[in-house]
Formats: sequence, C-alpha cells, structure tokens
Amino acid sequence: MAASSFLRGHLKMLAACLLAISVTSALSEPCAWTRHQLGRKNEESVLLLTTMGGTFPRTCVKEKGARLFPLGMFTENEDTAQLALEVMGHVGSVFNMDHGAVTWSHDQLALFRNIVHRQTEKLQACVSDRAAPGTNAALASYFQKLSGILNDKGLSACAWEIVRNEVHHTLLQLQVFLDSRKSA
Repeated sequence: MAASSFLRGHLKMLAACLLAISVTSALSEPCAWTRHQLGRKNEESVLLLTTMGGTFPRTCVKEKGARLFPLGMFTENEDTAQLALEVMGHVGSVFNMDHGAVTWSHDQLALFRNIVHRQTEKLQACVSDRAAPGTNAALASYFQKLSGILNDKGLSACAWEIVRNEVHHTLLQLQVFLDSRKSA
C-alpha cells in the first residue's frame, strides 16, 4: 500500500513536470502559421503594393521628402508574431482610410486590404495565449506620421502615393526581419 502511494505521488509529480515542459515548449515555439505562411503572405502584400499603383508618380516627387521608416526598427529580440501583428494592425488602420483620390486598381487594393486583414486575424490567434507585451512605440509613432501625411494633405493622390511607398518599404523591411528569423 505504501509502495503504491509512493508510486502515485511520483507519477503525479512526473505528469506535472511533463505538463510544465510541454506548456513552456508551446509558448516558446511560434505558431505554425507564423513559421510557414507569414513570409509568403507578406511577399504577396509587397507585390500588390508594387503593382496596384505602379511607379511613383513624377508629379508627387516634390512632396515625397525623406524616408520616414527608422533604421533598426525591427530588432532580433522581438517576438515575430507580436511584431508582425503590430505592423499589420497599423497597415490595416491606415489603409482603411478614404481612398477616393487614388488611381490604383481597386481590385488589387481590395485584395491587399483582405490579405492584411487575414494576416492580422491569424497573428491575433498566434499571440492570443500570450500576455500582451507593450507596443513598439517607434512603430506606432511612424504610422501616426503616415496618417498625419494623409490628413495634412487632405487624403490626396500624392499623399496616398507617399504612404504606399512608405508601407511598401516597411513590408520589405519586415520581410528581411522574417527571413533573418528563419535562419536563426
């Protein structure tokens, strides 16, 4: 009797240890969608931004100014899913503004917005079980500047071209970050 009680106690301890190991492992592993689909979907987004508006219009060059995206925005110690969720959330917010002045392909714009929305949903599912870390303040500030450009320029076609160009660059930088995480 004492031996079986001793054995049950050890089995409970072993089960608790195995559960703790599996939970720790699950939390440290990015979700499968992030590992296998995020990069591909981001590449699709980049391609759509490129094709939906074509080259940057000459008529807007004087308004463009310097690149706003801060160097070193994405650091290697950031959580991939959380960072991508923040980027996609900001991109979605900006691209939900009025597009009346743009001359882009409305079908490609709708597809781009749909892909960004789906990425956001998938990423939210990836990070939903984790405690929400603080937001990337530099990223939030950057996207506030983009929204400011749109508002200051009255949602003009040139303002949208500047924002499209900036977001294109941002998603390219995100792709570099994602690719570096694959090899890490």
